[in-house]
Amino acid sequence: MSNIGEIFIKPTDIYTTGSAKNCRILNIVNGIDINSKRTIKEIIEQNYNKDFVVQEKIVCHKNISALYSKSVNTFGLTTIILNNEIKTLHTLLKIGMAGNTFDYGGAEKKGLLIPIKEDGTLSDRAFCLNEQKEYFSHPDTNITFKDYKIELFPKVLETAKKLQSCIPWMPFCGLDFTINEQGEVLLVEIEMPSCSVIQSILGESFFGDYTDQILFSLKNNKN
Repeated sequence: MSNIGEIFIKPTDIYTTGSAKNCRILNIVNGIDINSKRTIKEIIEQNYNKDFVVQEKIVCHKNISALYSKSVNTFGLTTIILNNEIKTLHTLLKIGMAGNTFDYGGAEKKGLLIPIKEDGTLSDRAFCLNEQKEYFSHPDTNITFKDYKIELFPKVLETAKKLQSCIPWMPFCGLDFTINEQGEVLLVEIEMPSCSVIQSILGESFFGDYTDQILFSLKNNKN
């Protein structure tokens, strides 16, 4: 790793689940991280021990990075298998801000969450949980969210359904995707979803149009 260049490093310890702690971008040349001026040996020993993974740095498609280029902005999708059909319950775009290299850090760090329609058109407003504040344009790039469109987003929805069909034993999934600079859809993470308060904050139901079906299914499915 002494001359690996730009990488993304993160802990794999199961006890860090749900936290962006120690997730960072390094640029290693001659054993030194250019960003922090620390040695790679020192960084690993002090922050990761043996439980970490090193990944290639993702560069987002220009249509995504135009909104904010310092983080890998991702699409958060929740899918469910309902009556033998794969449904997408809600979709959010997670965007970095304020010079941060992560897209979203919950209440602890600044990041924006914004609903996105199936055709890739963004909602007219985003929400920062850290600041408890709405934004109608990105504070760093001043790009207005209303009518801004991620042209390749339908490919993300298609990929999510294909992936969900491969794991029927996990019928309720949280999936994070992005689109790289070549226009390819990349799966960043898969997890068990939680009913986020963000939908309520933005005036949307978590289960959307499928609320009645899901509640009926839960009530009648003893398994």
